[in-house]
Amino acid sequence: MKKKLKIILKLGTVLLLTLTVYVLGIYSYSNESIRTFISSKYLDEWRYFNNMKYISYTNYNLGKKSSPPSLELIIPDSSKQILNTCRSNALVDNLLRNENKIEVAAQLVHLSDTFNVSIRLKGDYSDHWIGDKWSYRIKIKGKNRLFGMKSFSIQAPDTRKNLSEWYFHKLMKREGLIALRYGFISLNQNGVDKGIYAIEESFAKQLIEYNNRREAPILKFDESILIDQTIINQKNTYSQDELYQMSKIDVFKSKRTLKSKTLYDQYRKGKELLSKLRDNQIPLKEAIDIDKAAKLFAIADITNGHHALRWKNVRFYYNPVIGKLELIGFDAMLGHNHIKDIYYNMWKTNKLGVFDVKSWKDIFYKDPLFQEKYFFHLARYSEAEYLKAFHDEIKGELDLNLTYIHKDNSNYPFFLDKYTTNALMISEKINNYNRSLDKISNDYFVQVTAESPFQFNDSQISLSIINKANQNLDILGIFDTAEQKISTDIILLAEGKLLHQNANKQPFVFNLKTPLDTNQIKLKRNDNSWVYKQIKLGYTYHNCTDTFYKKIEHHYDSKLNINLNSTNNLSSFKFNHKLRKVSLEAGQYTFTNNIVLPYGYEFLVMAGTEITLNNNAVFSVNGAINLIGEEKNRISFKSDDSSGSILVCQAKKESVIKYTDFYNLSDNQESNWDLTGAVNFYEADVIISNSTFSNNNSEDALNIVRSTFILSNSSFTNIKSDAFDGDFCFGNIQSSTFDKIGNDAIDFSGSLVTLKDLTINQVGDKGVSAGEMSKIVGSKVIISNTELGLVSKDSSYLHITHVSLDNVSVGYTVFQKKQIFGPAIIELVDYKIEGFKEEFLVEIRSKAKTNGDLIQPNHTDVLSILYGNQYGKSSN
Repeated sequence: MKKKLKIILKLGTVLLLTLTVYVLGIYSYSNESIRTFISSKYLDEWRYFNNMKYISYTNYNLGKKSSPPSLELIIPDSSKQILNTCRSNALVDNLLRNENKIEVAAQLVHLSDTFNVSIRLKGDYSDHWIGDKWSYRIKIKGKNRLFGMKSFSIQAPDTRKNLSEWYFHKLMKREGLIALRYGFISLNQNGVDKGIYAIEESFAKQLIEYNNRREAPILKFDESILIDQTIINQKNTYSQDELYQMSKIDVFKSKRTLKSKTLYDQYRKGKELLSKLRDNQIPLKEAIDIDKAAKLFAIADITNGHHALRWKNVRFYYNPVIGKLELIGFDAMLGHNHIKDIYYNMWKTNKLGVFDVKSWKDIFYKDPLFQEKYFFHLARYSEAEYLKAFHDEIKGELDLNLTYIHKDNSNYPFFLDKYTTNALMISEKINNYNRSLDKISNDYFVQVTAESPFQFNDSQISLSIINKANQNLDILGIFDTAEQKISTDIILLAEGKLLHQNANKQPFVFNLKTPLDTNQIKLKRNDNSWVYKQIKLGYTYHNCTDTFYKKIEHHYDSKLNINLNSTNNLSSFKFNHKLRKVSLEAGQYTFTNNIVLPYGYEFLVMAGTEITLNNNAVFSVNGAINLIGEEKNRISFKSDDSSGSILVCQAKKESVIKYTDFYNLSDNQESNWDLTGAVNFYEADVIISNSTFSNNNSEDALNIVRSTFILSNSSFTNIKSDAFDGDFCFGNIQSSTFDKIGNDAIDFSGSLVTLKDLTINQVGDKGVSAGEMSKIVGSKVIISNTELGLVSKDSSYLHITHVSLDNVSVGYTVFQKKQIFGPAIIELVDYKIEGFKEEFLVEIRSKAKTNGDLIQPNHTDVLSILYGNQYGKSSN
């Protein structure tokens, strides 16, 4: 009996312990702070011992010999005491609350430079400050920068999975996404060697500049109600989804944003977009740069970096040029594990984890254009050639960083093959996805019914569409029996049904090019009481090239009333949805509201066309624009009230502009677009020839950003401010003239450009300006009656042969304007100058050479006498 009792007690104890462990495990997983603490602390220690087999003398030896950038952090006793108190409080709470994020004074030393800084503890959870390597957020005071950054974090490398986070940012940078500067340094704190730290850029102006974009706010969802349960969620009352819906929309560098009217207006626009997007009030394409978002999601798949996609981690840069938000990924937490499936399939089969928040992912994956872009980039990244090329590019830097980490941890392994394994799996998943699309049958998935009886001379048709497929479909419009489109509508979206749910009716109204007549509707009975339709609905599925047609099922009893007074609802634009093109026939058109053409559609204007943009109307083309005028039959874009503007953005094909006149246009900052140019190209390559820009009342007559261009045989005349402003471009300007320019004739930042046969006259500020690491090479340039002839600044190189300057205040200037850059260089060959107040301004450390002679610097601070102080025009 005693033996049986002992056995029962033992079994009961085992069951009780098992149940206790199970309950604690479930609770720990549902509580993010506990889950993060365990995973970051003890699992990493287990991995350390598990990786003992990777110890090698080579790693150890290379690590000890490595020389990472060295920083010395000097924290005075008064500051250290405050940090200790903050840490103690955080350890009690197992959470770093805002009241413990107190900034204190310190100094940072790198090589011979000493920086006054403010520092505070950094990191939400205890993995950042439980050991002897504390994480810090550091801000440099004044105008100084370290590695180009003013604010950054330093933290133990394993808090971001060592080299994995660096790999993630390198891949994003390669793909043109906003990527943080991320690297490794050796830290000495108050004389104590702290070993290797990761250094991670903060979300500030310098991050945007580093990624070749215009300064504008960076937004985020405020995660405090998720991180700190004591705020509103002490009893786990609210789900992750509800917390996401309730989260405030915040902005980084709020003080700077609030002080600047421009930044504050941009923040309000960005906040409005993000708020409406979350509330499903606007489609994704109106709020988000879809192509870049799709790249980030695809990169998260190839790297297993889905942690970066969480609503609390994603940051949003408001791009003022296109009036949309760009997603910024960080904190990817890649680790060493392979992905089990692509994220789209996890979402589609409802297998996302609780922390992924399905309503947040729905915003993206339910959007057909996003799906298209996402699968396109998944296919690219999963190609063996793509990853091989990327790995070859980063090999030298990767190996060097690996030696830095091995300085502290010689058994740390980094496996590139995990990404190639992910790529193989992704390729197979994409093939399965494409095969499933091939099996789509329109006969079973789509039903179309009329909402009301058709009548002769109707200019509109109301239909209900049931889409029983899981995939979204694009409704192309109404077609006749010859499959010619007879409706004027652009592509509409019929959403697919959710898994294991019924499909709903979706109402649509179609405007017809011509009213209904007997060629479109055949009468089945002589009394006209039944109508048999000839017209049909045309549609297609995303990632499927075929067009499907569906007849309208119900025949309605109807007395056919003929309305002879009906007017045709004709559109100015002609659409070819199959070729994704839109055109305007030759004629005169006036627009007083914004014109936004469909995403990805190529726009063609015929010779002899005159387009007038009034009342701040923006003509926006999200694709290539082709303005093909003729020498004696030109195209004209103009404005009667000097308010209209043109935006061409993110085109996959090259735009072509010939024999086109842009007259009396202006910039636009009245809508979501924040345009500086009358004519703007953003991420849109263009060739412009034999065209004119005149009487433009804008900051830039022509503004080209992140694009390749050719400008030839064209003229800029009577321009209020800058004539041609290019940022981060590759291009060529030749055989062109610039006359009566209020500010700069030619101004480039971060660009590589060649100039040839240019005449520049009557310029209020700079004739040719190279800035922010530009390289400008030219020949046969004539500049006269100008304030500053040639300017090279901020690590730029300007080289011109056969250059003539006449009647200029200053012939050429070479200097450093921004702390983030360095001195500049100018070289002039066959250089002539007449009529000047001062031939040159060459700053110490910058270099100038004319006709083979090295020019000695003559100023210590050129900036102090430019921009309206003594020479040049004020930038205010």
